Amino acid sequence: MPLSSLIKQWIINFSSVFFDLNFNHTNAYLTIPILILEIYSIYFVCQKSPQQVWLFILTLVGFTAIALALPDLLWGGRRSSVSRYLIPCYLGIHLAVAYLITTQIISASFSQRKIWQIITAMLISGGVISCAISSQAVVWWNKYDSYDNPQIARIINQADHPLLISDPGVSFGYILSLSYLLVPEVQLLLFSEPSVTEISTDAQNIFLYRPSQKLRNQLEKRYTVVPIQEYNNFWRLER
Repeated sequence: MPLSSLIKQWIINFSSVFFDLNFNHTNAYLTIPILILEIYSIYFVCQKSPQQVWLFILTLVGFTAIALALPDLLWGGRRSSVSRYLIPCYLGIHLAVAYLITTQIISASFSQRKIWQIITAMLISGGVISCAISSQAVVWWNKYDSYDNPQIARIINQADHPLLISDPGVSFGYILSLSYLLVPEVQLLLFSEPSVTEISTDAQNIFLYRPSQKLRNQLEKRYTVVPIQEYNNFWRLER
């Protein structure tokens, strides 16, 4: 993953802790105010709280983030972009923001209390709105490579006598998650080893999903592999 995309994903991951409207890389800048609040909260905790408090929060946030981000920066990869790996960071951020808001509302001047009460109301409202919207969505941004599965499943389910071909490729987890969205009439042909001599089937529509490069190369010798719309890992085979 390019460094610029990795940084944008970090911004989305951390800012979505409080406000999440299915942001992507094109509108990630909308979440920067939340990110600023989180950074300031951690700074405030380090300045105002006892050592055992800020050290606990820094351990949650810093150790987890560094352990994931450093290998990505040194050797490549996208471990630090996967939101579920960052749950300890999210817990630490919640604690830091809660500490900041509580301290400011209790001890600050009247005007500052009003400001932080408004900020608190905005955070709670943003969380409620985010949950209401995401609860009605079929898929969310944190599904990453599986984001298109509902649309892909719809195409396969609407085809006449469909056959779906795949192999381990990157992971059988992708085809496993997709299988839950397929109707029983869809046939699956899954290769444990990408070795294809001939596909004997009465299927009228043959699809290829997330194959290894070896399997795709073998199929291209016997079929015309046609990409389907904008999906990078989904093709139709034509004889």
